[in-house]
Amino acid sequence: MLYLDRFTSNAPVIGAKVEIEGGGVKGAAAETSPGVYAMDAVSVVPAKHPLTISIEAGDSADLLSATLDVAPPPTGVVHVHGWSEWLVWLSTGVLVLFGGALWAIRRRKQSKGVK
Repeated sequence: MLYLDRFTSNAPVIGAKVEIEGGGVKGAAAETSPGVYAMDAVSVVPAKHPLTISIEAGDSADLLSATLDVAPPPTGVVHVHGWSEWLVWLSTGVLVLFGGALWAIRRRKQSKGVK
C-alpha cells in the first residue's frame, strides 16, 4: 500500500496515476480509497529491491525511489504455549466464575426481598 498526500497541505492525492517498477515488480497501483494506492501482491525473492515509483496527478508529476525489503519466511519456529499464557487463561476463567457467582447471589437476594 502506498499513502499519497500533498506536501503543503497533507491532503490526500485523489485520482493519481501511480506506476511501480523494480525488483521483479512492474505495474500500476489502483486507488483503494482517497490517497491510498495498492498493487496486486507479487511473488518476490527475499532481499532488498530498489523501486522506482512514478506519480502523475493532474498537472503534477513526480518520480520517487524506494526500497522494498522482503524478509525471508521464518524457518524452524515452533509456537510453544508457555506457563504465562496458561496463567492468563486460568485467571480470566476464575474472574469470570467469581463475577458470575456474585451476580447470582445478588440476583437471589433481590428476588427474595421483593416477595
